[in-house]
Amino acid sequence: TKIYRLFLKFLKYYQYSRHPTTICWMLETLYILSQKYSPKEAYLSEKKIKKDYQDLMQMLTENVARIISDDLNIGFSPNYCLTFVYPPSMYEHLKAWTVLVTEDKKEEEGITISQFLGTHINTVKSSAASYEKLNKFSTEIMLMNELLEEDKRLLESDTSDNIVSFVKDLLKSQNIDNSDLRLPPNFLKTFFSYYTVQTMKNLFFSLLHNVLLSSSQEKIVYNLDTIVGVIIHILQRKRDHPPVLTDIVTELFAGLMKNADAILVKTYRKQISEIFFSDSFFDSSSRALNKWKTIIEYYMNHEKNDLIDDIISKWNTSAGMFTSKHYETKQKCTAIKRVAFLLYSSATDHYLDKIDLLLKKMTENFKMNHLDSKVRIQLLLLCRIILLRLSDENLIESLRKLWPNLLNELISIMENNNKKNEEDDDYALTLEALKLIEILSLLNLEDFQLNQWIFLLDSYNVNKASFTNNEMKIARATETDKYFTPYIVPLMDAHSDFDFNEVNEDEYARENIDSHFEEEKDRYTSISRNSKKYAIVEMSHVASEC
Repeated sequence: TKIYRLFLKFLKYYQYSRHPTTICWMLETLYILSQKYSPKEAYLSEKKIKKDYQDLMQMLTENVARIISDDLNIGFSPNYCLTFVYPPSMYEHLKAWTVLVTEDKKEEEGITISQFLGTHINTVKSSAASYEKLNKFSTEIMLMNELLEEDKRLLESDTSDNIVSFVKDLLKSQNIDNSDLRLPPNFLKTFFSYYTVQTMKNLFFSLLHNVLLSSSQEKIVYNLDTIVGVIIHILQRKRDHPPVLTDIVTELFAGLMKNADAILVKTYRKQISEIFFSDSFFDSSSRALNKWKTIIEYYMNHEKNDLIDDIISKWNTSAGMFTSKHYETKQKCTAIKRVAFLLYSSATDHYLDKIDLLLKKMTENFKMNHLDSKVRIQLLLLCRIILLRLSDENLIESLRKLWPNLLNELISIMENNNKKNEEDDDYALTLEALKLIEILSLLNLEDFQLNQWIFLLDSYNVNKASFTNNEMKIARATETDKYFTPYIVPLMDAHSDFDFNEVNEDEYARENIDSHFEEEKDRYTSISRNSKKYAIVEMSHVASEC
């Protein structure tokens, strides 16, 4: 009780501060106190302390919401140079990033771990700690890799990512100087929002339960609503906010959904549905869509059938008197993409009761004459998702219903590719067909194995240089010749500058045709050809493909 009384007195000195750094430090210190000493005993002995802490928590939450939404209207002089003493959450976040950048040998950035930690070392170390201990990377690198697994993948692959770019800008200097031309406009406002959201990601939900206690359910809901209301506002108007802010608040929202999905879905059911059905949903970054996978997963636990039924009804949209064919195609593509994303976000067999309906719709589309290439691409993507989201028993049964039409579709695509069409849509369609063929081969499905020879060479370590002149003539055989060549051979021949010594047949489509999977090469090659685990790994890329 005495500790909480003294600490409350200390916090009241800063309770009216509107500076983001001060507010974040107050949250951090309150979190550390509540973790070490439960407030239950103090609350029982003095009811006023309980009310004071609840009011303080509410004030901090409201201030955080204002920082994120940029409603505090913080003003600065025309020229400023700010140096920050980061609280633990932001410190650990940037420290992890520094290790990642150092590991990745980004020497052109001019960043070293000692250079960054030198100024801020006193913010987290205890009086007995030593710099040498913090500077030992052997155990820290493992910790940092776990902390920023997705960031590490994006950094190593040089994938364009809003948060990666933002943190790199931040690490270029220990100060934020508005005269620094290397920093983008309004960097400081974005920094304060990013800084605050990163702090909230680490501690907000735990802090609510520690300070307000589980018995104060109404106050917990109020504080959650205060933050989530701002998040929803930003996501609904993401074009009005910096991309890095929409990405980081999406991460915060996904984290809150894991802990309070029942409360949030009940309150924000309509808003989540509106965002998912908005035209700009798939304009989000790969990182944000991966977090939306988590949000939709928890959302579907409460609203399973309504969402997919709404999408399938939009799939049936047909062009009316005042509707263009282009609009109809766009609507169908978006509807199929949304169905794929729902299945991608769900657990195995979660939508088993809807699979027959989906297969029927897909079969109807495959049978259509002159189906637009864009729609065909989305149908093939949906096929891949279905393959990876059904259990073995259900997959075999479902594939048999779809296989005759799917086989005709794949053959049609590959035949059309051999006619040397040079339209972008045709190349994209061939690429999508190759991805599907690869997955079918890796899953070792009986229906496909009987027809695999049509598409792939039944051998490993294919070396283009090893083909003799006669063999190359056979590979380029015309329809009048007695030899049939798998469809993969003309594609190999077309990419004559590619060294086939470096990859085997299974890796060909992934590394040569689909450069998007290049970043996962080491992981893929370590997994057995017939293992379904590889196929599940590919799911991590589906959001970015959408």
